[in-house]
Amino acid sequence: MTKDGGLLASVGFGKRKGRDLLWAVTLLCTLTAVDAATGAPAALQLAFAVPCGLAFQRAGARAGIALAILTLAALACLDGGFSTGATLVRICALSSVALLTLDQERRLRIAIRAAAADPLTSAHSRLFAERFAEEAISRALRNGESLQFTVVDCDDFKRVNDICGHATGDEILRQLVHALRACVSAECIGRTGGDEFLLVTRGLDRAMLEFRLQAAQARFSDRTLVLGCKTSFSYGVSELATHGISLHALISSADSDMYARKRDLKQPHRSRPLIASA
Repeated sequence: MTKDGGLLASVGFGKRKGRDLLWAVTLLCTLTAVDAATGAPAALQLAFAVPCGLAFQRAGARAGIALAILTLAALACLDGGFSTGATLVRICALSSVALLTLDQERRLRIAIRAAAADPLTSAHSRLFAERFAEEAISRALRNGESLQFTVVDCDDFKRVNDICGHATGDEILRQLVHALRACVSAECIGRTGGDEFLLVTRGLDRAMLEFRLQAAQARFSDRTLVLGCKTSFSYGVSELATHGISLHALISSADSDMYARKRDLKQPHRSRPLIASA
């Protein structure tokens, strides 16, 4: 699935395509029948743009073009052949509808991309990450694949903001996402809270995932030191089937794992950030 296709599907756009195309074709056939019965094609020419517009807007450009061609063919049959003037008028009308609806679709895609991304860190939004995770769980259960869920929490982030300022705190969150992307290679990294993130990985054993997360910790810690406010992050891991088959159960298990690690790793450099000396 392409990125745009996944984003459109995440808001239910893809599921409506077949149904909307069926309605468009049904409407076209109804209009053609009425046109033939009344013998007044000129009065109904503009109405033929409606099903084509619906196809363009809801079922995609290819479906709209195909339906527009069928419309022109149907009108030509009703008129007893192609009339140059009438055909040009119809092509212009259908082209106008196509341009307007394609522009609307482009705007929709832009809006969906914006809703799917966290503007601060460039990670996925919570909504997108949770829907991605739900779909990944269904696919993994169906195909017998292994799937891992990791929750990540920036250590002492409130203290970071209080001491180093919110601008530095924002940059630390961005560096956290960069470190996770560089080291973990997750299929999805979503920001689920202020300083909390969810990672979805596939096909990794526990040891390899731990190794990658620890590499991300080291990379992130080095970057925060450069920023003058050294800290790290905590994480917890759960695995599909082993710790549950629902997203809620898997996140709860990962949270429990993370807080257990926090209790066990009571090291000074993890309990409070170190302000780099000038």
